[in-house]
Amino acid sequence: MRPLIPAIQAIIGRVAYGSPRSNYRGPIGKLAALPLFLPIALLPFVGGLLMCVVALVVDPYDVRPWGMAPRNAEGVYPQDETPNLIKAFSSEQHEAIMFGGSTSMPFPSRLIADTLNYKRVANLSYSLPTPRDTGPVLRQLVRTPGLRRLLIDVDHSQMRNDGATFVTGRTALSVLNARWFDMPDFKTPTVQASIHRIIDGTYDSPEWRSLRSNSADTQSLIDKPDLLMTLDDAVSRPAPDIFTAPRTLPPCDSFTFIRDVLLPVGREAQVQGVTVDIFFPPMPYQTYWNWQKNDVFFGSWGNGARYLQLVHFHQCIFRAVVVAKLSAVRVNATDLDTAIASHLENYRDSVHLIRSDAMARLLRDIDSGRFRLTIDNVDRYPGEMAARVRSVAGWRAPGQG
Repeated sequence: MRPLIPAIQAIIGRVAYGSPRSNYRGPIGKLAALPLFLPIALLPFVGGLLMCVVALVVDPYDVRPWGMAPRNAEGVYPQDETPNLIKAFSSEQHEAIMFGGSTSMPFPSRLIADTLNYKRVANLSYSLPTPRDTGPVLRQLVRTPGLRRLLIDVDHSQMRNDGATFVTGRTALSVLNARWFDMPDFKTPTVQASIHRIIDGTYDSPEWRSLRSNSADTQSLIDKPDLLMTLDDAVSRPAPDIFTAPRTLPPCDSFTFIRDVLLPVGREAQVQGVTVDIFFPPMPYQTYWNWQKNDVFFGSWGNGARYLQLVHFHQCIFRAVVVAKLSAVRVNATDLDTAIASHLENYRDSVHLIRSDAMARLLRDIDSGRFRLTIDNVDRYPGEMAARVRSVAGWRAPGQG
């Protein structure tokens, strides 16, 4: 047995410091025979281990009972990172938070803070939220320390009743439901931003800062001929049912958003003393013609005018607030603001605002209650919206008529 010990030691030594297979030939054989071959081969493992250690020490998504306190940067994070940060942001002090879909993603948090006179504001919007992920997200956000106001942008994806979620919503849910041993933060950009958190104090990276600085007041819709021609075609050769009233409309209590999002979040807001401002994103009125003629990534439209189905959903939200006596919740039909929606230069495309002055006006609309729905005006809302959609009949793209 004793003679075996030196032999075993020799094998271990060769494995650790060079290949025991000295009869290898060629470049691969020579590489394998180099001293310290195994430690070098283990470098990827060591690198991955170090990434895990950084993530566990910093805990940037606040999913563990230890780690550094969340300290997130001011400004909108990239879309693939924002859903990961819902829990971390709700652990920090904020006076106001905006949440919604892609129509509210462009709003810089500093613009929100300056316009509404708050110091600490976060915009945590991500694309295509649906009721299934919006409910847990908002119930988390409404408990944010120091929160005074929650701004909720409701776009057409919230009409879904099929329980679907998209990748952004699934990401948010995975972090909210993560256990301490889960590793949603095991990604190179996350580790880089975590190292920045250790060194400079905030969870951020140079790449993300560059994205934030180039996100507003860029090329507008009026400089995009292809998009203009799509809208031109939808208005000049409209779908025949653009103004056809839907034969049936779903009952208000059938909307998942109302049952699983609005009511529980509204009740929690009252308990927490948080004012909730729901608002409907203003879009170019030509867009509704386009939605009628061309398929929209949605799938829940019925027969008849789609914009009227959307307005019905908005009315249901208001009526649910009244019936449930949610005094903390206000509903703003800001899609009626022609000063925003009638000017295509305000938009990056047919849906998303790009000009900061238009975003600031929308925030002032909400703050002043200029388009707030009430018992007295809610029944006039469909007619007012119809008038605005009809107002662009005969519109042609520049140079087309």
